[in-house]
Amino acid sequence: MTDLLSRLLDKDEIVTGDALFKEIHEVKAQNEPLIAELNTGYKTADQVRERMKLITGQELDRSTSISLPFQTDFGRHIRLGRDVFINKEAFFVDLGGITLEDRVLIGPRVTLITVNHILDPAKRCGLAVKPILIQKMPGWGLG
Repeated sequence: MTDLLSRLLDKDEIVTGDALFKEIHEVKAQNEPLIAELNTGYKTADQVRERMKLITGQELDRSTSISLPFQTDFGRHIRLGRDVFINKEAFFVDLGGITLEDRVLIGPRVTLITVNHILDPAKRCGLAVKPILIQKMPGWGLG
């Protein structure tokens, strides 16, 4: 877990003006060109994994496959195990952390969302985050 992610998860609410917003927007600014480049033109599986490494800060196992286009609004809080398959047009809103453990399959056009705006109208521009963890089903697949 990154330091930023742990600090986000330690808070119930991230309100406007919180110093964490600056860090969030710095990461978004770094990743947005990488995400756009990922989805421009044809990429081999190795090229996709290399670009995802830059976006997530995590080495992807060669058994992990992502069909393009793939979208994320943040990128740094995605963790992918081995033998993961993500089908076309998946969208990960990962500020709160998305972990796909080994042997997880994600269908086309799936959206995983870890962030919401605070429901209190006085704080509506603030954020609340919760992580998503998807695990392999027991007994699924070979071995």
